[in-house]
Amino acid sequence: SLQESTRFSQLVEELLKIICAF
Repeated sequence: SLQESTRFSQLVEELLKIICAF
């Protein structure tokens, strides 16, 4: 569903922020 993909995208963004923090 669209909501699930949006939620997934948000999780990916958070992960990228964490990775960039290192």
